[in-house]
Amino acid sequence: MRPGEVRALQVNDMIDGALKVWNAFSDHKDYAGNRILKLYRKSGGEVTYPIPLDLWHDLQKHVAEKKSDGFIFAHEDGSPFGPNCMPRAWKKACKDAKVKYIPLQQASRHSMASQIMAEHKKKAIDEIQKKLGHSNKQTQKAYVIE
Repeated sequence: MRPGEVRALQVNDMIDGALKVWNAFSDHKDYAGNRILKLYRKSGGEVTYPIPLDLWHDLQKHVAEKKSDGFIFAHEDGSPFGPNCMPRAWKKACKDAKVKYIPLQQASRHSMASQIMAEHKKKAIDEIQKKLGHSNKQTQKAYVIE
């Protein structure tokens, strides 16, 4: 998810173990220089992201006291985080963990891409094993170029 999509998530976007993403915050300034928020999703449409069960339970606890149209990640008064809040927290987390900093959007989207590739690879290996009739996954490694 893009950081602007995470900031725009509301409690009612939590559906059956998944997050429905249909909008995102984009920060703009009006002609007088005042910050305004516009809702949009960069690529349009909506995307549903399944959430691991342990994280789902944590999210449910986190939003237990929030209104259904409240933001999942927000300040104590319910107002949404600004555009720099998450990147600042991410930068601090990287520093505290003593790992190389990469921008939050790059980290989160590349992580998702890596997870998808790993899942496809696992499915491909299972399919190869089945089609070649191998009972052991190690056997087909001789036939797979990595």
